This record gives sequence, C-alpha cells and structure tokens, in this order.
Amino acid sequence: MRIADTSFLVGLIEDNDFHHEAALTLLEDVVAMNLGPVVVGEVVIRETLQVMERRYGTPRSVAALALCRVCSTQPFRCDPAVLLALRATVDRPALGFVDALIAEQSLLTDSRILTFDAKLLAHANRLYNR
Repeated sequence: MRIADTSFLVGLIEDNDFHHEAALTLLEDVVAMNLGPVVVGEVVIRETLQVMERRYGTPRSVAALALCRVCSTQPFRCDPAVLLALRATVDRPALGFVDALIAEQSLLTDSRILTFDAKLLAHANRLYNR
C-alpha cells in the first residue's frame, strides 16, 4: 500500500508541474510492481484542490473533475464520500469540497449536520430529497 501526497497528485494532473513526468513514472512503477492501492485521504484531496486553484489557476470544478477521475481508477482508493463530494464540487463549485463532503458523509451515515451554514444545509437537503 502507498499513501498519496498532494505533490504527487498535482504532478499527475498538471502537465506544467515540475514533477509531472516523475509522477507518471512513479505511478507506472506502482502499477507494474503491484504496490497499490494508493490511498488518497480527505485532507490531501482538499490541499490538492487548493494548490491547483491557486498555483495553476485551475477552476475548482475542473480540478475536482480531474481528481475524481484519478481517484476513481486503479490503483487509487478513496472514501466513497470523497468521490461523491468531488462530483458535487464539479456540479456546484460554489459549494466547496469540504461542505460537499460533510453533506455526503451525513447522507451515507444517516447523521444530522450541526451547522449554521445555510448553503451547506440547502445542499444536504437536496441530497436527502433525491
């Protein structure tokens, strides 16, 4: 098993990144030597979105879609709520990944959200009513 860091994910996704070629080679090695899965945590997803937005000017929805595609393939492994939150971020970029993740976790665990954030509650209500 391997654990992905932000620099590795950014290198995979961003063609202009200094580590792009090295990240592709490293992923090829992980796959060829069957060293996976590559675990991607929630904090790394959030930080990767932030780096892609700030350093490369990638729109949030585009960054979320790219991350969703990467994390949905082998050898990557993410919490199902993370993938759902990334998809929600693609559809509603103003919502933000963290709020989308909280809403998805709430739905998956049948838990109530303790918040004063009206936008988060509206999104969660949409999820419950679908």
